[in-house]
Amino acid sequence: MTKPMSDSEPQNVAVTWERRSSSRDYVWEESPFHCSAEWHLQQMTSRLSLAIYSFAQKLSGRSRVFSASAENVALYFGVHRNTVQRALEELANAGFFELREVERFRPNVYHVVDHKEWAKRHPGLCVKKSSFPWEGEGDPLGRELHAISGQRVKFLPNQTVALRRFGLSEDQIKAEFRTFLDESTYEGKRWKYAYYDFLKYLRVLTASRPKNPSTSNAVNAERSSGSAVHNARYTNNAPRTVHEPSTTGAR
Repeated sequence: MTKPMSDSEPQNVAVTWERRSSSRDYVWEESPFHCSAEWHLQQMTSRLSLAIYSFAQKLSGRSRVFSASAENVALYFGVHRNTVQRALEELANAGFFELREVERFRPNVYHVVDHKEWAKRHPGLCVKKSSFPWEGEGDPLGRELHAISGQRVKFLPNQTVALRRFGLSEDQIKAEFRTFLDESTYEGKRWKYAYYDFLKYLRVLTASRPKNPSTSNAVNAERSSGSAVHNARYTNNAPRTVHEPSTTGAR
């Protein structure tokens, strides 16, 4: 049976955290998600740190004041008091718990520091979420098409530019994309060809349609109107012939 650690052993917790937080080996340059308290806490040596932090947030509510005794927390989680004490000290050394009051024979009072506040106090230690043009930046049309596909098809800015060249409105492109997906049976790696297939789909679709019927009608109407105006002007300005009475046979 493993010998429980004495109360003096958690003194090395601060050193462990400082060593781990100062090393950038575990910090990803890019992550699929935003940073969070959970990302930091799961790297702590105490297996109970994450659970106690989450539990303290629920108990403290808006006050962010946590003062439950180590004995009661140990009883709640079914662990030894020393296990809880190690987690509390590690959370305090890491800055997620801020020790406010210490009184003999009474539980310590902690201020629970949320991740946003913690990140301001510890700059440079948070993981960064990757930025993709089809998710949060770039062309809004690309983001909407990405969402319509169930996050399966990614649209780069130059690709949405190519889609717009067919002369369709954004609403038309989205509607046609839904129709295209309804008629498709992509699975697995086949999704990577979806953009190029949709490009061909729009090319065939627009080739069978008039370029712009409304524009053509407007041009024809303008031409007809112009001809009418021209004829009216010609008629109004045309020289009038004055017919004089014939003198032939006059008496």
